Amino acid sequence: MVYTTPDKIRSLLNLSLDEVSDTVLNDFIEKAQKQLLEWIATRVEMEPLTSYSETVYLTKHRHIADINFDKNIDKNDVSVYTIDEDGSINYLSVKSVVSETGRIELESGTEETVYCDYYYYDRKPDWTLIELATTLIASMMVVRRELGLTPEAFSLGTLSVRYSVTRQGADRLKDLHSNLVEVIHMLTDRVIVISEKSTLDIEREDVI
Repeated sequence: MVYTTPDKIRSLLNLSLDEVSDTVLNDFIEKAQKQLLEWIATRVEMEPLTSYSETVYLTKHRHIADINFDKNIDKNDVSVYTIDEDGSINYLSVKSVVSETGRIELESGTEETVYCDYYYYDRKPDWTLIELATTLIASMMVVRRELGLTPEAFSLGTLSVRYSVTRQGADRLKDLHSNLVEVIHMLTDRVIVISEKSTLDIEREDVI
């Protein structure tokens, strides 16, 4: 499942199918979703859950996040387990998850301490904004790595070509980056510094 589509990226960048294929765009979308998760959610590992009843537990943080990008926050978005004295992990079957309250119901109870790995959002997710942010991130990747790249230097022998962003590409990136920062700030309470040169890799080196 994905948050956006190749057609939405093409529409934003005014591109045709011939210019950038679905295969390329789907790869960027997958990367963009993972990056967005790291920006707007916080990862929690090995958190002891609070027992509410025999089979119901509560996480410390509300708004459990969607980690498989299907817009449906359920048992597939958490890992719940107990730990043996020798350190062995025993994963437990989850019956249901309520993201807004951090409520996790197990298929059966246990007397052992129950732990959970999960991500959580600062607030209830706005899927429209999440879709837009994903589209913007993927579009930045397209501009950096597929468009507006011109050879800056090369050497003979084992030909090494370095690319830099053209002026037109840089202007596109600036606009996309500005919009992305605004959307990210609407999705999270945290102050996140999103550099145009970080994560999305403004330069690349190809060896032919």
